[in-house]
Parts: sequence; C-alpha cells; structure tokens
Amino acid sequence: MLTYDFRQEPPPLVLIDVSAQDRSSAIHQAASLSVPLEQFPESGWKWDDSEPLSL
Repeated sequence: MLTYDFRQEPPPLVLIDVSAQDRSSAIHQAASLSVPLEQFPESGWKWDDSEPLSL
C-alpha cells in the first residue's frame, strides 16, 4: 500500500505491506507523490531498503 507517513513532517511517501503488523516495515519512496510518478516509467517502485533510492 502506498501511503504517507504522518509521523514525520513533512510526511514522506512510503510503501508498506498491508499484512505488516506495524509501520516499522515502511519503505521510503519519496518526499511527495509527484516525484516517483515523474520517474516511475524508468525506475518503478522501490521494493526494499537494499535498493538505492534514485529520487
């Protein structure tokens, strides 16, 4: 599930598994939704923390 992490200010966009027990597994995607949408055709989503963040 793509969502904002409102525990931080400003809230970053994160990817979280809907079956996760808590938000600790949230994977940072970008500072806002517009950034990954612009780069999505080339980069896709970041699926785990081992992948470099290209945003």
